[in-house]
Amino acid sequence: MAGRDVSSEAVHPRWCDEDLAAEFDGVEHASRAHQWRPTYEHEVAIVDLLRQVAYLDGATETPTATVRIDNSSQPGEVAMTAEDLATFVGRLLSLRAALIAQHGDSAR
Repeated sequence: MAGRDVSSEAVHPRWCDEDLAAEFDGVEHASRAHQWRPTYEHEVAIVDLLRQVAYLDGATETPTATVRIDNSSQPGEVAMTAEDLATFVGRLLSLRAALIAQHGDSAR
C-alpha cells in the first residue's frame, strides 16, 4: 500500500478523517472514533476505527468497526478490571452508534 496514490475521483465521506490506498484498487476511508487507556494497564491503548472501502468501479464495502489493542508487552491482549470492562462496553455501544450513523452517511 505504501507509495500508491489515492484516487482523486473517490468521494470523501463527511465522517472520514483519512483516505488510504486500499489493498485492491480502491480507497479505504478511515476515522478514529476513540482512543482509550484502561486504568489497570497504563501502557495499553485501545483504538476504535470506523472504516469503509470504496472501489474504483463504484462499489463500496459495508462500513465496519475495528477495535485495535496496542500492547507492546502482550500484543493483542489487555487485562481489564470490572470498572475498565464497564467503560469498554460503554465505548463499544458508542462505537455501534457511530457505525450506524456512518452507514447512513456513506450513501451520500
